[in-house]
Amino acid sequence: MRFWPDLVSNLLPGFALLTTCTSLVFLIAMKKASGGFIAAFYTLRVMDLLLGLSLFYAGFHGILLSVYTEQNEQIPPIKCLFTAVHLHFWIFTDSAQLLLLALLCVDQFISVVWTKRHKEFSEYYFNTAFIFFVLILSMFSFIPAWIQPIISSENSTIKVSSFCAMQDVLGQNFYNIQLEIRKWFPFVCIAILCLTALILFSLQLIQKGHFKWSDNNKQSTKLFLLLLCRAFLFIVCVHIPLLELPLVMKTAFPDRRSSNKLDVSKIPNEQRFLQEILIRIWQSLLIGLFEPLLDAFFLPQFPAEICAFFNLHEVNKYYYWRYF
Repeated sequence: MRFWPDLVSNLLPGFALLTTCTSLVFLIAMKKASGGFIAAFYTLRVMDLLLGLSLFYAGFHGILLSVYTEQNEQIPPIKCLFTAVHLHFWIFTDSAQLLLLALLCVDQFISVVWTKRHKEFSEYYFNTAFIFFVLILSMFSFIPAWIQPIISSENSTIKVSSFCAMQDVLGQNFYNIQLEIRKWFPFVCIAILCLTALILFSLQLIQKGHFKWSDNNKQSTKLFLLLLCRAFLFIVCVHIPLLELPLVMKTAFPDRRSSNKLDVSKIPNEQRFLQEILIRIWQSLLIGLFEPLLDAFFLPQFPAEICAFFNLHEVNKYYYWRYF
């Protein structure tokens, strides 16, 4: 049973469209918005857009392979670095999103602990140069990712499926480490936010509810909740697929139903990365559906910018038809 072509042709492009459209609307509507927090969060949404585009590529890559190649075609892992470009985007966007989320969470901590100097401190990291540095730092994850395929290129007997499973191409050790980071790093961000909330609650008690941790406490609270929800989305999009994978595999391989623990290493190559595909589908679904709602509820500028964007579109449309 070839799950990969079916998933690619039926699921990935649709989820890719969902994430791409919602991210693009946000980026267009918020392009004129400025401010420290917005600059970093805007970059985070750019990473969402890149994720959507990479899913489009992954979809077409799988479709072309299922149509024009043999089912069991094997190629050198290093060749996948040039054909499966979506793997590079996934590595980069994962690293960038986690680092940006951590930066935003640390900023919340600073805003409470060093309230009076927060604006001064934030100017050091909420600027174009520092955010660009974070993106460059994210690219360093390519170095350990490329070691395995480059080393294996010296051995012509090492082949992987032409569908280029992430585990097979980049190595199981790298994939396991990267997956563990994705699983647990968001919990670190939530821990920072919880510590921030605890300190804030203590200060409010000490000052009898009059502690002012920003120019607008209500707006700052919304930004805090936005980050908390975003970290929760990161957790769900990784842990839910890992929990449902054994059920999916047992459905795919009925003869293995008697086994309580599925040995993924014995599954054919084209099914081994079903785990990663499920993660990307969940990630795209959650970001595409829930992130716009979170932006609308918790990001003060977003509703106004959306209204302004569509009002401008209607005005331009009116003058266009009036002209003709």
